[in-house]
Amino acid sequence: MRSNNLNFAYLNHIDSLRAISVVFVILFHLNSEFFYYGYLGVDIFFVISGYVISNSIYTNQLLNNKNILEFYKKRFKRIYPILFLVIISFLIFYIIFSPLSGNTDFFLWSSISALFGLSNFYFINNEINYFLNESINPLLHTWSLGVEEQFYLVYPILIISIFKYFNGSSEKIFSVIFLLIILSFLIYYFDKGLFGNFYFPLARFWEIGLGCLAFFYPKIRNKFKLPISFIFIIFIGISIINFSNEKFIQHTNLIATIVTFFLITYLRNFDQRYLDLILKKTFLPYLGKISYSLYLWHLPVLYFCEIYFSGIYLSFLFITISLSLSVISYHLYENPLRNTKILELFFYKLLKFSPILILSIFITFFTLSKIQTINPYLFLKKINNPEKKLNKFLNRLDYKHINYLESECQNRELFLECNKISNQNHVIYLTGDSHADHLLPTVDSMNLNHTFFYNKIAECEIILKSFYLEKQFDQSSQCDDINYKKLNEELNVYKNKTLVISLRLSEYLKPGWKIYKNQNFNKKTLIIKNYKNFINFFPNSKIILVTTVPESSVHTEKCIFNEYLRKEENKNIFNECHFKRSEDIKRYNLIKSLLNDISRNHENIYIYDPYFLLCPDKICHNYNPKTDFFMLHDKDHLSIEASKFLSKDFERFINNI
Repeated sequence: MRSNNLNFAYLNHIDSLRAISVVFVILFHLNSEFFYYGYLGVDIFFVISGYVISNSIYTNQLLNNKNILEFYKKRFKRIYPILFLVIISFLIFYIIFSPLSGNTDFFLWSSISALFGLSNFYFINNEINYFLNESINPLLHTWSLGVEEQFYLVYPILIISIFKYFNGSSEKIFSVIFLLIILSFLIYYFDKGLFGNFYFPLARFWEIGLGCLAFFYPKIRNKFKLPISFIFIIFIGISIINFSNEKFIQHTNLIATIVTFFLITYLRNFDQRYLDLILKKTFLPYLGKISYSLYLWHLPVLYFCEIYFSGIYLSFLFITISLSLSVISYHLYENPLRNTKILELFFYKLLKFSPILILSIFITFFTLSKIQTINPYLFLKKINNPEKKLNKFLNRLDYKHINYLESECQNRELFLECNKISNQNHVIYLTGDSHADHLLPTVDSMNLNHTFFYNKIAECEIILKSFYLEKQFDQSSQCDDINYKKLNEELNVYKNKTLVISLRLSEYLKPGWKIYKNQNFNKKTLIIKNYKNFINFFPNSKIILVTTVPESSVHTEKCIFNEYLRKEENKNIFNECHFKRSEDIKRYNLIKSLLNDISRNHENIYIYDPYFLLCPDKICHNYNPKTDFFMLHDKDHLSIEASKFLSKDFERFINNI
């Protein structure tokens, strides 16, 4: 039988690539605008993971016929001890040092799903956009662990089966993996549904698969290596040519992973003595060894640093604490625990009793969801530092439909339907993006006996079907074909119909938003055209176009932390929280002008302008301590009280048109 030895040895350049990947990710989370391409660190890490686990399976399961459980045991010992420590530490610190309002349930379920290797599915279910988070999500990075763990469930069985079927032929194994990579990438690139989702494992397996391919690459004959390299170079060229279209993320993922593939395969052919000498002087191999710990620690640490610090202190403490925790946990917790029998015994016990454990967890959560229990937040808030100091502020920033709408609401097929009293005389149909969402309390608090509908159809029809956000994952997949006939049938039940459209137009007019290639218009002209086309679907309705609200450059919660929680107030943050109206007025004028162009010569189109009602003076405030008034919930969305504050004025406006 021919030799199956791939001459694998532990290589310093692999750990160095690990170090580079984790540094990329950390810098991205620290400042995503300045270090934008840092998100590619995850893609590099996926390729490295594929390479390393292929070596593990090849050496242990394929050549030495070890039980496949040995592979899963090693993965368990590598992944779960530090993951468990980080999540438990985060939850303890969160309960004591972080505000408990708003995201508490989300963070709790993120923690649970991360421990079960399912956080990527949890983020899919909650429609979390990796690139469009206004504030730090301390467990968002666990999505990549979910993808890897799901790959680990499938890949060992697949590779062992292929190995046996093809009698140990590395070239045939390579060919099968190559075809599966192409299939997975095509799903990621073209599918706009669940399978092509940023977090979905099937859409990401091609990246880990490239690492597997890199492992088997030395074993294939030279006459096949050149065509493979040529194909990959063509892929890079195509990606560069189409770099800035709506598939920007997919193109950058492809370039980063193929470059990593080449680095792994060709650096191993260098004289390792000289390469190791160079790399060791950079400390990259050591940083690579602690990279997994560093990856897990950095985002929870950044979350707490963002609350209590700012400026250069934030960056310094974030990096120092993250590195310190990683070094300490790696040497005093991970390695010692990995070398004991405790984890091995725990793994087999867990495997043995897993059906009972899963059933018990399911019954527990199902029971708790059905019975009325004491609200744990009442107890937790008594020991929580920010809640004790900032309770009167933070409760007012808790923004959930169940808390702030007085009307009875139910989710229908086409929209959210709300009413206080069943009334078929008047309906208000509110549609748009999140800037329509923040007007729900406005409509809900009006004294009119009316029904109101809410959905995001206008965002799809006016914006997302014509524009894409460069350097962000494609968002058009959230827009289904609209059944306007059915929608009008629902609306025509009512005698008086008012359509309210509210979009954050200043965002879509920014350079980052691009027009799809099949549209032959400039941006402003296309927006006006799309508005008019959308309005034409509702010929018997009064149309209200909402201008904009004052926008800050800093999150309101951070303003509160800066002024009422920290020992020393940051003057720069203070000035951003209490900003000059003159600095924002150009943006306002642009929106007002555009809406005037849309409404011109249309008797049924009216413009509602809340801007100066919300900011009547020269200074606009996220939170105004003199009047004890929250204008903004974050940077650009109204708080609940500000939205309700508009209700009387908006009611008067509707009555007068």
